[in-house]
Amino acid sequence: ATTGKSSSTNNNTNNITHKKINKKQLALLEYLKNKEETESDPSQRIYKFFKALLVRWEQDLEHRSDQVCQSTLGQKETRTFRQCQEYIRPLFQKCLTQQLEDTIIQ
Repeated sequence: ATTGKSSSTNNNTNNITHKKINKKQLALLEYLKNKEETESDPSQRIYKFFKALLVRWEQDLEHRSDQVCQSTLGQKETRTFRQCQEYIRPLFQKCLTQQLEDTIIQ
């Protein structure tokens, strides 16, 4: 019975820890974990590089004060970030499906 409780406690701890890490942080951690695997694949390197930049940008935006977020400049920064996310999506899809043009890779 004690072993089951310990396992349950470990699962609860893992769940709590997992909940504290958001999706963007997980993406960055995954990038670092798979860095060696993707070094030989230019499409994956490009994808991971720009994905990490987006993660960092979003984290910077999330750490702004409420006053800055609600200001005109803060709202403009958020819109710019969202627009960039939207516009870079086709590049990401091409990278992930290995359909990136050679001119981009070079």
